[in-house]
Amino acid sequence: MKNTLLLIAFATFGFAARSQDKKYVKTMEKQIASMDTCKTQASYMKVANSFERIGGAEKKEWLPEYYAAYAYILIGYMEADKGKMDDYFT
Repeated sequence: MKNTLLLIAFATFGFAARSQDKKYVKTMEKQIASMDTCKTQASYMKVANSFERIGGAEKKEWLPEYYAAYAYILIGYMEADKGKMDDYFT
């Protein structure tokens, strides 16, 4: 009986962890797909902010921070004023 309850508890926690992981993966896929369609600095900024929010929610994941930094680099290269370009790279 004790083993059965323990097995049920582990299975329940395992399914909960997987559903959280699926939500993260689905959100990341959506944001990466939207990043592919960006054409302006404002659209890249919106995507970068989304990646930062995802990174704040998923502290153990490094990929959202990577894509946020990548979006900021693209924004910086699109900047016409070279003096403001460095603001996006820090």
